[in-house]
Amino acid sequence: MAIQFTCTACGQPIEVDNEMADKAVTCPYCHKAGTAPATSTLDASAIPPTADTGEADGAGVLPYVGAGEAPKHKTSPMGWIALGCIVISALSLIYVSLVASSMVQDLNMKPTTPQEVEELQKTMQERMETKPGLMIISTAGSCVFPLAGVVLAIIALVKRYRPRWPAIVALSLVGILILVSCAGVIMRGGMGAPGVGG
Repeated sequence: MAIQFTCTACGQPIEVDNEMADKAVTCPYCHKAGTAPATSTLDASAIPPTADTGEADGAGVLPYVGAGEAPKHKTSPMGWIALGCIVISALSLIYVSLVASSMVQDLNMKPTTPQEVEELQKTMQERMETKPGLMIISTAGSCVFPLAGVVLAIIALVKRYRPRWPAIVALSLVGILILVSCAGVIMRGGMGAPGVGG
């Protein structure tokens, strides 16, 4: 015997299994969570003759809420946290790039041969090692925050947390960061290739 009752949020009649008595259920009409009563609070005469159930006639049929059915859309800040991780990652990488470019300008070197490029990279590495804070920011911006952002964004999308757009934007920004990083690697490879400037 099923338990029949009305949703406290929207007033629509719904039906659940007996084992859902005194447990949380979700209304199929308004998707609000509520608690099913221990016994039916509706009798057959109280059921509206034109309940919207998706049936052809709809008469006397209550929408059924299965045992343990969860709300379809949960609100969670996970997408926002993912987006925040990606923004922090982008800002940290911009900061590291600006500091690195100022170091190159201080050196007053314009490498034209592979040996000069190698010497410039070695000098830059030595200077970076003297600034451990910059290395930490670089590692966090290029590894930790992007990875955390991607994982959180994927979880938010798989679990259908609302709002969804921050997670989608976070994944889009990760794609852009990857493209920019690849372009930087290609450009650096072109600078170090034999025959540059010669």
